[in-house]
Amino acid sequence: MNADYEEIRRLTIDYCWYADTQNAPGIVALFGGDYAFDAREFDIPLIQGRDALLEFFEQLLPSHDCSQHVSSNHRIDVAGTSAKGTSYYFMLGIAKNGGPISAAGYYEDRYVRTDDGWRISLRRGVPLLPPNMSEMLSAFSSKGA
Repeated sequence: MNADYEEIRRLTIDYCWYADTQNAPGIVALFGGDYAFDAREFDIPLIQGRDALLEFFEQLLPSHDCSQHVSSNHRIDVAGTSAKGTSYYFMLGIAKNGGPISAAGYYEDRYVRTDDGWRISLRRGVPLLPPNMSEMLSAFSSKGA
């Protein structure tokens, strides 16, 4: 593995850590370029821009008591100062009301090399199994997930 691959793969690992420790600024620091998060598959509008991304994660993360994210099967293709990749995700957690939450699928990412290193430019979540997240997402979605 080369250094670019490992630095990009670390972004996904850090994303899981910051999500599980409910650190919204930490998640946003992993982004650069377009600062876009696409969760439209979960009936959430496209979130664009640093401030909108921070606001979204500051509302989303406290909507559950705890979670555990796992990321695997990284596929990363680097082309100069940009890259694209996919990685599987699996998340289990407990909603504020005590009910279970879960999601499993893959992220489809775009990356950009910045002066501070590689950053996620666009993260798109694609579910592979039906998510159980309506308790978490009700504030963001008219249907939940």
